[in-house]
Amino acid sequence: MEFLRKILVILSILIASMYAFAITCESEYSFTINVTQSITENYTDAVCKGSDYSKYGFDIKNLQKDTICHREEDCNTYTLHLTVCEQKQTNLFESICEGSTFTKYGFSESKGGIYTQNKQTTCGCDSTVTLHLDVISNATTTLFDKFCVNEGYNGRGFTDIYAKKDTVLQREEMKQGCPSHVQLFLTACYPETTSLADTVQRGVHYTKYNFDLYTYSDTIAVQNLKTVQGCDSTVTLSLLVYHDYLFEENKSICRGDSLFWQNKYYKNEGDYEARYKSIYKMDSVYVLHLSYDPDYFIEEYRYVNQGTSFMWHGREISDAGEYYDSLKTVNGCDSIHHLTVALKYEIVIPPFFTPDGDGLNDTWVIKNLECYPGSTVEIFDRYNRRVAFYKDDVNSWDGLYNGHPLPSDDYWYVIRMADTGIKHSGHFILKRGKHQ
Repeated sequence: MEFLRKILVILSILIASMYAFAITCESEYSFTINVTQSITENYTDAVCKGSDYSKYGFDIKNLQKDTICHREEDCNTYTLHLTVCEQKQTNLFESICEGSTFTKYGFSESKGGIYTQNKQTTCGCDSTVTLHLDVISNATTTLFDKFCVNEGYNGRGFTDIYAKKDTVLQREEMKQGCPSHVQLFLTACYPETTSLADTVQRGVHYTKYNFDLYTYSDTIAVQNLKTVQGCDSTVTLSLLVYHDYLFEENKSICRGDSLFWQNKYYKNEGDYEARYKSIYKMDSVYVLHLSYDPDYFIEEYRYVNQGTSFMWHGREISDAGEYYDSLKTVNGCDSIHHLTVALKYEIVIPPFFTPDGDGLNDTWVIKNLECYPGSTVEIFDRYNRRVAFYKDDVNSWDGLYNGHPLPSDDYWYVIRMADTGIKHSGHFILKRGKHQ
């Protein structure tokens, strides 16, 4: 359109000149008009930010952003589409295991540090890549512990280890994706066997070496103890009993009856002793072993689940309580059967507790332990140190030892049921917050 406009302007000027000439002079005038085709050119290029550009007849200073420029020359139009490329700053944060080499993004490094590379973008501009490389050490952790010979060792990540002497154990584990080594030095602790010998007068209460005995004949007594290392040890006592003359009798009576012996009446079963001086000025000892006739009194104790029943001596029993029945024995004594029935409650042992004072799981409580009066609870840490002991009437542990809070860890329990003698053992977790 611009080209046509210029042609029309030129034609108008020429026609006006011809007309003016024709008016003044009668002469002929000729001229030639050459029409040239216009050109439109489009250029595309790229340049770094802040640079100057001087191509294709354009001269542009300090380019900061993408630009479109136009330039006209004669009948021609030139358009430049200029893309401005920015320099890039790239930070890489990587880590490798000790002994490895980082080979990404054009780097090849095996030591920790900061490395920089200068590269060019597609526009030819400088760009910087900075590598922050961290090397994770293949650490070796050294641990120490003790174990009892002939007892399996379980701890510090090792299980079912049996040894006869000092032992070094090793294992490999991953730390942040890199291998690390754990080395455990185990010191062997041996059980102790102690043999003792002593003498005592017959029937005298013997209380030495932690023994508690009444003896009427030579006796060998054994105690199983724990050493300071927590290993089983055995103490054997050979006790020689000195006595004078001894006369023993075995008698039985019906419960409720009495027996006249050595000028006294006795109605309770047990061992009774009478002493007299012999002609040799030595004690002459008479011993009565008094017992009840068999099946005189039979004690039974049973649990029943709520809502269930069982048959006992022809009776259906479903409720807790005490029940009696009596029969005649071959000796003519009443045989009394006494049954105590209690509802069965299953103890529930919590797997963890969190003594953080928020009112939830602040203490470790065994559910239904109060239903078994006389039961005891012991709690040990991983070093076999007893940190708590209580009975069913307490039934709560707050995670303290001697008034000080114990750390988050696994702890072991031993529960001894008073009625059945059954022992429950296992472990639970004490969890504390990060700032406790």
